[in-house]
Amino acid sequence: MYWKKKFKNLFLIIFLFFNVISIQAQEFVLNQHYSEIDNAVPSHKKNVVQFFSLYCPACYLYEKNIIPIVLNHIDTDIQLKQYYLNLHGSPQEDLLASAYAVAEVYKIGDKVKADLFALIQDQRKKIYTEEQIYPVFEKYNISTEDYKKTTHSFIVNLKIKEWYNLKEKAKINAIPSFIVNEKYIINTSKLANLMELPHIINYLANKDKIKSDEQMLPIENEK
Repeated sequence: MYWKKKFKNLFLIIFLFFNVISIQAQEFVLNQHYSEIDNAVPSHKKNVVQFFSLYCPACYLYEKNIIPIVLNHIDTDIQLKQYYLNLHGSPQEDLLASAYAVAEVYKIGDKVKADLFALIQDQRKKIYTEEQIYPVFEKYNISTEDYKKTTHSFIVNLKIKEWYNLKEKAKINAIPSFIVNEKYIINTSKLANLMELPHIINYLANKDKIKSDEQMLPIENEK
């Protein structure tokens, strides 16, 4: 019985080892696993943008289960950015987009996002007015007056415009969506499983650097 259990554990370790290798060695294919944004110039710094909405149940599942895995397995020089997407242009989502942008300005984006996700997805609350959002910010010592002032500030409007421009450029029509280096759109539905997500992010984030390095290789003269 002891040896049987030991061999079973050994088999599991070997299986997991080769499974991880197969994921890391996966060759990702253009127009299958990812696509390129037309005429896009890759960002100077490596990053991955996730478009999300607080009213999106799948986004909440990603936030709780997938994003922590992504953060633990992407290269340390790749920054994860999360952009709010009002996919259907609803006034309620405009309020939440502004709220998230304000939270980002005050460096409490993750905290406010978690609170609003819990409010909307777990407690099934609907946000109809700005007044419903104030208590979330008061919890982090942001007064109603400061919130109102920041909502209409240049920096918040700039953030929301940046999100909208990338969404339009990439023609995003579903969430959650991921864009790497502002150039590559990941087709998550074509991944073998979501454990591949951090690996394709690493692959695409380094893709242009690899191309540049290849172009710089010396060409040997023919003899």
